[in-house]
Amino acid sequence: MDNPIGATKPLCEESMRAGALFSGIGGFCMGFHRVGVPTAWAVEMDPFAVATYKANFPTVYTLQRDVRGVCLGDTNLEPVEILHAGFPCQSFSQAGGGDLMIPVVGFSTKSFASSRSSETVSPRP
Repeated sequence: MDNPIGATKPLCEESMRAGALFSGIGGFCMGFHRVGVPTAWAVEMDPFAVATYKANFPTVYTLQRDVRGVCLGDTNLEPVEILHAGFPCQSFSQAGGGDLMIPVVGFSTKSFASSRSSETVSPRP
């Protein structure tokens, strides 16, 4: 995808891709893209945010769904090297009930642990 906001600076020599939960309009995705990490897919349930995201990132597979109903096995979400999320503050606050932390951790643990063997990650020089 062409960078809509500026030149891309590679983060590393290896090819890495990201997946986005609570993608909103794509702010985190833009940051990753600007350092050379493209987004393979994004999940967002707000229809207005999804429409804006698709305008900003027309080539990224976007799934309009609540993350609590998302699993790699039953969607077109391919395994990625980086999983990032723009968590909605309400879901983690006392005012919002704080009911999303466990499902998000469960999603990342089940989906990514089962899709890859255990790997040791070392800091890049």
